[in-house]
Amino acid sequence: MEKIMFNNFEFSSPDPLTIKHSRSPSKKLQMNLTTLVRTLDTSAAKLLKKFSLTPTRFDILEELLLYENGLTQAEIARSLKVQPANILAALRPLLEKNWVIRRKDERNKKEKLLYINPEYKVHFIEVVTIYNESMQKVFTDPPPVGMEEWLSRMRIRLNS
Repeated sequence: MEKIMFNNFEFSSPDPLTIKHSRSPSKKLQMNLTTLVRTLDTSAAKLLKKFSLTPTRFDILEELLLYENGLTQAEIARSLKVQPANILAALRPLLEKNWVIRRKDERNKKEKLLYINPEYKVHFIEVVTIYNESMQKVFTDPPPVGMEEWLSRMRIRLNS
């Protein structure tokens, strides 16, 4: 029986005798964890959609919030481990809504730095707070149940 610890929760694969021939205990555990991650991703995306954000746009704004001196598009891409072109596609709506400001770098005139708009910054901090509280609720006091039942309750909890 395999066991994995996650946020003080112990996930263990079911007893091998109860699993059908086609699935090994490790495969079943992997499938359960994959379902959990998908459920969390879907929940996060739905929550961010209420604020007209996607997960990528949220990540960009979060980076800009952390680096008040501004970042280049390449620096954001490196930090998020994506291609700069993907950052540009996600940045366009943020620039159009004026949530992100683009200015020339005083030290390097060729570079343009991106900043979170000070007027939007307060609102975004509220969004981050709501997002973090919602994600923390998911992991508070899970009931002592089996993996399948726990995942089922997670889906209900995240979608409500």
